[in-house]
Amino acid sequence: MARINLIRKSNTYDSQAGSYKMLLEIVSTENVAKDLFIKQRLRNFVKNNFEDVFCAVATPAQVEEFDVNSPRAGDSFFRTNIIELVSRNVNYLETVFQSILKELQKLVEDVESLENLKTDGVYSITSADVEINDQALIHTHYRIPLVTRPAGDNEIYTDGGEEYHRVANQDTDLQGWINNVSPAQYKFKYNLAKDTTLAALWPPSEELIGYAHLEVNGITIEAPYILINEDGIYWKNHTKGNAPWPEDYVDVDDRGTETLTLVLDFVK
Repeated sequence: MARINLIRKSNTYDSQAGSYKMLLEIVSTENVAKDLFIKQRLRNFVKNNFEDVFCAVATPAQVEEFDVNSPRAGDSFFRTNIIELVSRNVNYLETVFQSILKELQKLVEDVESLENLKTDGVYSITSADVEINDQALIHTHYRIPLVTRPAGDNEIYTDGGEEYHRVANQDTDLQGWINNVSPAQYKFKYNLAKDTTLAALWPPSEELIGYAHLEVNGITIEAPYILINEDGIYWKNHTKGNAPWPEDYVDVDDRGTETLTLVLDFVK
């Protein structure tokens, strides 16, 4: 079982700034990383310094992706175990705190779902009966979160009056999504070779690959929008705002707060 032990320290009031502060610290964990808060290091041009801004609770994929305490070269995101929330409205701080609790609980659920689930057969269910087709068929059920970022830079371009995007400065040594060539109707392909967890398990056998499906924010996306075969995972839509990475990547001027969670579900 995964567990997160979080300390919330009492709100303090800064009379000079006219705002309230709340301090949250993950003091210990079980079967999950301790540094679970994502921060972004941004340049403050007014003060001529850098500031670390809390962004979100990490997903299992981001735990593997981001360094601890400071960003790696070429990145601005990192993980930490302590954050300070500031607002002039104390009720708003409470709302944010409750949201963080829910996100941490979801993280625990996601971590536990990555554990292998054993199955004891394939069941055929009708209104008349439930038939076990093959009791000897023993498989393992996997739920693997995918990296939701381009393996390079997002590039917005215009074609026929419509805006689309593709991966510029593509680097196939990076995790994430790359431009796809074939089948031509699918614009992106998951860089499976650089996802060490998934690469070690892929592909499932021919008779089981049909059970594989991709969940986008908890909703299963089916063909023709997604193609899954022995060669990998393909994404069809490349119109602006519909890439396999979050809203923040779509446009450098877009500071949206939408998140995107991709989970590959399959048996092997």
